[in-house]
Amino acid sequence: MSCVVREIQIQYQIGLIDAGSRGELVSDAARSRVGSKPPGPPDRLAPIILDGPTVLATASSASIQYTTNEEANITVLYGTTPGGPDYPNVAFNPEFSLTPSVDLTSLEPETIYYFVGVLCDHSGNCTVTDEGSFVTAARPTLEILSPEPGATLNTGDILIDFAVKGWTVGGKGMSHVLFQVDNVPGLHELDQLMFYNGDDQIVELNRTPGLTLFASWVDEDTIRINNVPDGLHWISAHLATSDHESPGNPEAEVTFSIVVDTGSIDPPEGLVAWWSFDDRSEIRAADLVGENYGSHLGDPRPVDGRVDAALRFDGIDDFVQVPDHASLNFSGSDPAVPNSGDFAVDFWVNTTAGVGRQVILSKYADLPSPRGYAIVVEDGVVKLEIGDGTAASYDSHVFVADGNWHLVAVSVDRDRPNGGTFFIDGDEAGQFDPGDQNNSLENDEPLTIGAAITPDGLGDFFQGVVDELEVFDRTLSPVQMQLIFAAGTAGKYQSPLIL
Repeated sequence: MSCVVREIQIQYQIGLIDAGSRGELVSDAARSRVGSKPPGPPDRLAPIILDGPTVLATASSASIQYTTNEEANITVLYGTTPGGPDYPNVAFNPEFSLTPSVDLTSLEPETIYYFVGVLCDHSGNCTVTDEGSFVTAARPTLEILSPEPGATLNTGDILIDFAVKGWTVGGKGMSHVLFQVDNVPGLHELDQLMFYNGDDQIVELNRTPGLTLFASWVDEDTIRINNVPDGLHWISAHLATSDHESPGNPEAEVTFSIVVDTGSIDPPEGLVAWWSFDDRSEIRAADLVGENYGSHLGDPRPVDGRVDAALRFDGIDDFVQVPDHASLNFSGSDPAVPNSGDFAVDFWVNTTAGVGRQVILSKYADLPSPRGYAIVVEDGVVKLEIGDGTAASYDSHVFVADGNWHLVAVSVDRDRPNGGTFFIDGDEAGQFDPGDQNNSLENDEPLTIGAAITPDGLGDFFQGVVDELEVFDRTLSPVQMQLIFAAGTAGKYQSPLIL
């Protein structure tokens, strides 16, 4: 087919000329397609293409643009068969521009399309382009590479690796990937984790008030969802526009299940305060079970601990102060009331400070008479101090300042002979008789971690790392201590999430 004949057929298809004519405009309807002829000498020169075509194609649409030397509108004939001449589809933009463009819609993904453009100026002079082609993109897809659906994971910090095709994960406020997780205490079912590409690009939508950041960015195709508790969980993810809408095709959405089994154990009953330090806060120590939040004074630093994170004290001026609270005070032992006045403390410790007196925990008042309790490490050995109007000290005779992690606990049954027991690394490390100290330990001093309040001010600063510090209003058994020690780095199940 000659170029002239082909041009005639194309112009006939768009209604500019009658079949068989040689380019003459023939009707008002046809003239309206190209615009009114401006006054002045007749214009018989067709638009000259300076640049193009520029094609921007998605999975279902394409935009085709040219640059011309004069204003022109554009018609594009297109189809999936090369060479025409009877292209089955027509797209027309009547607006005149130096960069005429037109949108093609309802296209099939991953398909080659062929097209011819017709660019007409105000006088009806038209230029027919050479045939061009483009390939539509694949449908947007989201694939979870790991973990495997149904996998059992031994950690509550879940790495999710994913792959995206046919979709651009942009910066904040742009297109993204949206995740939701079910069956997480404290997390609302509408809470959404929006993954953007770039630094600090995890954003939580409809976020439950009080939650610490629930997810973190690892790299451009990996996120970490933190503190997912033991049990079965469904995770759903889908590609999302800047308005959080899905593209709508099934390949853009994924739902899968995982099982988290960390080997964590449930905390023993009677827990009145639990400072896990796992939120890695630099300003406060969160109490996971009560109201006993502590303030960091000096500069105790979050570090990796025995169970997730811990708190490091410098031995100079670092400590945590917790306001006085009834739950931290223990009454006297009353034979008529079982277990009255009993208490226990446990924690993980790592220190090399084997000389001098250093305080792990103190809820103790020296004046007007000694009342309270304190756990100290003196010359590397763990001790318990009790004051019920008179002071007493009990020694574990176990050296722990060797630079290794040790689980330390002391359990005090105050109305039973030899009712006091030290535990080191899950094993009994000696008993003592607290029977002479059965009056009230109550005082109005704050509880301190890493230092003691003395008549002369703060002192006995601890140098080392403390993790998973707990206070109970009951005793702890040998079996419970063995279970806690055996759980190791898995620790105890935290419910609810860090608040």
